[in-house]
Amino acid sequence: MADLTLAEFVLARLAEEAEAATDATPGPWAAVDPNRVWGDDMDTQLVGGGKILATLRSEYRGYLNGLHITRWDPARVLAEVEHKRRILARHTTEPGWTVEDDDDNEIPACTGCGDMTNPWPCRQLRELAEIWAGHADYRAEWAPPAPHGGGWAPAP
Repeated sequence: MADLTLAEFVLARLAEEAEAATDATPGPWAAVDPNRVWGDDMDTQLVGGGKILATLRSEYRGYLNGLHITRWDPARVLAEVEHKRRILARHTTEPGWTVEDDDDNEIPACTGCGDMTNPWPCRQLRELAEIWAGHADYRAEWAPPAPHGGGWAPAP
């Protein structure tokens, strides 16, 4: 699948996430520990769709892990997928809309960045795709440029 465009790559990953969320137990999800007293070592139940989905063993991080997992409630994941699809739909390119690269070559411009001075795929799309940098189909040339003045950089 090395011939995927960045947009096709992102759409494929979003489809995978939407499928997983649709196939999951409907929410709302919650980390339930009704008898919890801070410091007690008690099991935490992950509840969704009125059923116990998992029991997290009694340890300090069990409840915190449960709180994290519940943030990936299927409804929330589907909302995020839709939001990312809208971002992707805005940042496209059109024939004849070009900018010059550093070597004065005409390259496609992003129609969603407003001023038509950003090449496509633009930084926003590169950053959107970067969350899947560990995926087998992700290509290194899609990585966003380093921020101006240094600072944050993705983990190797």
